[in-house]
Amino acid sequence: KAPLLAPKMSLNTPIQGNFIGEVGGQYKFNLGSQSITISCPETKFYHPVLQGENTVIASCGPAQYDFTVTTEDGITLGTDIENDFFGCDPCPASYSYLPGYLTSTDFTSSGDFYNVASAKDCKAICEDSCACQTFEFNRQHSSCRLI
Repeated sequence: KAPLLAPKMSLNTPIQGNFIGEVGGQYKFNLGSQSITISCPETKFYHPVLQGENTVIASCGPAQYDFTVTTEDGITLGTDIENDFFGCDPCPASYSYLPGYLTSTDFTSSGDFYNVASAKDCKAICEDSCACQTFEFNRQHSSCRLI
């Protein structure tokens, strides 16, 4: 299972009566028409139901604990989307997460880079290198290893 990234959320206006509030970093809703924009600015949603979108609009309902989700263009992706479908893929577009660790005997490094802000930036470094076939990004250490 991929280590999903938290999405960015912004409450759409006007604020409706079914918005309860933000509690512990989570938005709480009762059934109703309040919508929220949820996005993965650097990647895309991981869950296949969200079809690789990087921004969606969600509203609570039609049933309790389900969301109706549309694209920014108004195309409905589903009416029974659960709240745990909104995790962001840890990898940029055209790359896939592979679980596990590589050891130095598994590959030849094409270079290590430090102070790299995001997986998207690491991807750009890799794509600028003729020798790079893939990369490993470490968010905690802001490091990028080309493979």
